[in-house]
Amino acid sequence: MKHFTILLTALFVAVALTACSDDEPENVNMSGAWYFGYVAATDNYDYTILDLGKDGNFTFNRCMRTPADASERHVNTLGTWRVSGKDIILIYPGAGTDVYTLVDYVANTSATLTLRGEQVVWYRSKTSLPRQ
Repeated sequence: MKHFTILLTALFVAVALTACSDDEPENVNMSGAWYFGYVAATDNYDYTILDLGKDGNFTFNRCMRTPADASERHVNTLGTWRVSGKDIILIYPGAGTDVYTLVDYVANTSATLTLRGEQVVWYRSKTSLPRQ
């Protein structure tokens, strides 16, 4: 009986001292303009801006430069977005979805996300980009 009491006490202490944390960043506000700080090396983007509207709509603006003739091509994509747990889901009309998973968030500064296993860092301000 003494061993049972000791075992029960140890079990109670172990359960009582276990912290429950959902590891969710608090107060995540993804709405607003975001500048991509990293784009795959195979892409020739001059800039990429993702504007997540508070109304659930987004605008994805990209300016691509062609190295051969230095011409620019602007691509503007519209769609809707939503948050589900740690995922930010971009829904492109007639073209599918992208699901970004939030890894790290610094309020009003930056957000680190992954898309298809590739890490992407978005910045709130173009002046805070690591390379320009």
